Amino acid sequence: MLIPLFTITVVYQVLSRYIQGIPRVHWTEEFARGSLLWVVFLGAAFAFASDRHFTIEMLPGKMRPRFRAVIDLVATALIVTILVALLTGSVTNFEAGFGRVSPMSGVSLSLAYAALPVSFAIMLLQSVENFLKVIPRLSSNSSAHTEEVSA
Repeated sequence: MLIPLFTITVVYQVLSRYIQGIPRVHWTEEFARGSLLWVVFLGAAFAFASDRHFTIEMLPGKMRPRFRAVIDLVATALIVTILVALLTGSVTNFEAGFGRVSPMSGVSLSLAYAALPVSFAIMLLQSVENFLKVIPRLSSNSSAHTEEVSA
């Protein structure tokens, strides 16, 4: 829903700059910026949650399942650490947005800034779930994991 609204407002904004009969509406730029933040960060959270984000896997099929589980656990722990730092910073930025008002529309900038903590929280919850899924793989035998991977 945001992408069509974003597109319409940007097209209207561009047309109003170059075609004299179209009245200029100044809030369209702010709306475009805010909706772009929401689209990008919610898209990133969706990609992360559905495991469609960019990953680099080196020799995943040649690793022993337990070693792969250890690597997945370490990687997930690093991701959780980074997401906690990003979430903390984005919450601080979001709180600072309450004191700032958009000059054109008069709307609090916290509405746009909220996209970051919401998205980072979704990613953090998914990372915790991923972490909990990896732990049983550490103690399972290699044949159980092999069956899980091939299924």
